[in-house]
Amino acid sequence: MKALRLGLLAASVVTFASPLSASPEARIIDGTTANQSDWPYMVALVTKGSNAYDGQFCGGSLIDERYVLTAAHCVDSFTINDLDVVVGIHDLTEEGSQGVRLAVDKIYVHENYDSYYLYNDIAVLELERDVASNEATPVTIATSSTRTTTANGTNLTVAGWGTTAPTGNAVVPEQLQQVEVQLVDQQTCLNTYGIGISSNEDSENFCAGVEQEGYDSCRGDSGGPIVVSGTGVQLGIVSWGANECGAQGTYGVYTNISYYAEWIEQHTSGFSYPSKETTAVQSLGSHTYDFVYANNSDSDVDFSGSYISFNGSDFYASISNNECTDAGTLSPGNTCTITVSYSNDTYGSKSYSLYLSYQHNGSTYSTESYLDFEAATAASSALSNAIPWTNTGVYSNEYEWQVSSNGIRSAEIGDSQGTSIYIEGIPAGDVSFDIVVSTEIYADELDVHINGEYIDSVSGDGSVPVTLSLYGASNSLKFTYQKDGSLDYGEDVVYINNMRNGSASTSSSSSSGGGGGSMGWWSMVAIMALIVRRRLSIG
Repeated sequence: MKALRLGLLAASVVTFASPLSASPEARIIDGTTANQSDWPYMVALVTKGSNAYDGQFCGGSLIDERYVLTAAHCVDSFTINDLDVVVGIHDLTEEGSQGVRLAVDKIYVHENYDSYYLYNDIAVLELERDVASNEATPVTIATSSTRTTTANGTNLTVAGWGTTAPTGNAVVPEQLQQVEVQLVDQQTCLNTYGIGISSNEDSENFCAGVEQEGYDSCRGDSGGPIVVSGTGVQLGIVSWGANECGAQGTYGVYTNISYYAEWIEQHTSGFSYPSKETTAVQSLGSHTYDFVYANNSDSDVDFSGSYISFNGSDFYASISNNECTDAGTLSPGNTCTITVSYSNDTYGSKSYSLYLSYQHNGSTYSTESYLDFEAATAASSALSNAIPWTNTGVYSNEYEWQVSSNGIRSAEIGDSQGTSIYIEGIPAGDVSFDIVVSTEIYADELDVHINGEYIDSVSGDGSVPVTLSLYGASNSLKFTYQKDGSLDYGEDVVYINNMRNGSASTSSSSSSGGGGGSMGWWSMVAIMALIVRRRLSIG
């Protein structure tokens, strides 16, 4: 009997934002249309190049003239080239007359964000410019003590453009929706969900909702604000909840702003730094990269030290020039650069982190700037010409994939070896292909990466059609066939056939046995029946 192991890719259509997106359903559950004047700080996160209605995937709140607060899971897989924010909008179909669309200059995801359990689900977006007072008004956010001094049962109001349908297909509203819920006792929150919740009120998140069915936030509301109804102070950020929004006995889970007051203060202070940097595929040999820091505040930034962290004996990185710590102080309105030199001796995924310690406004902080890339070489013209999708380059490791009659196939490799193909610069849109495998199940696997993020693995004997909806302005796709240290099975090969633009025409696949390998938000849905409240679309 044929056996095919696959997980997320079992779906005939999989939607990805930078690597991976979400799609939902469309509104606050059992809510009402909000008054525009009540939410002057509301923000829609929108895929770049899309109109506000079609492109909205998460919410956010303007908390300062240049900063938007949102959930980490909304933006962790994005680059600044993949999204815009629309600030102060109410009706997503009226972007021409409501709100202002701005580019994002920096994305600061909490350094300890856990995409599996959604710990530290918080992020700050630094905008390309200040928002003018006639464009939007920032919300007042909780202080470090607001959560613990807010009584259980306090009325809270949450807003968003998320799904109005608790389950099933999305029902997307045009106008902002809101619903009133109550702050839930922390022990009840813990008893409802267990993992990911603490009994301590002064912790990462809290629950809000009602005991009866209904009245909840839902998919598409992620990142948006929940405020104290009486004061308008933002207490939390829409994070996650039960698979069926508003199900009786469940509640919405919200990131606790009070717990992150110091982190928010650091990332809205006016000191701008590179966070996660991703470069194109790079050749073997020596390279340099410049990390630029800017002081957009009104006070000096004093530097106290910096260092590099990297893994592997075949990769080395060091600071070759440091304007920041050499000068010691960065005055308002100025920038400084730290140059890192590094060398690649082998092919594959590489990364390093640059840490910088500094003092600002009487507090001591540190930053992590992360760079990742693929060390590879340009593919042969024959292999490049076999890729029908628009792209800016096709690359390979030392074992180049080969052209086959219907597409491409993995190189002939031995035990413990891997063969990779990288396709860079794929524009937004649907790409489809058929994966055909004849390998040792659970051992010799095809790994699929989108924009540097691991998506899924396939092994065994069979085929599956796949459509990827890519929303990044420029996307990368990587296939790696990796063999274990022993045994072979079947043809010992992987094919990528019938590569084309648009959706797959069939959703059938041959599959028995096995289970599916990815460890992101889709695992939470399958294993825990919990779901992030960002828009999610799987077939």
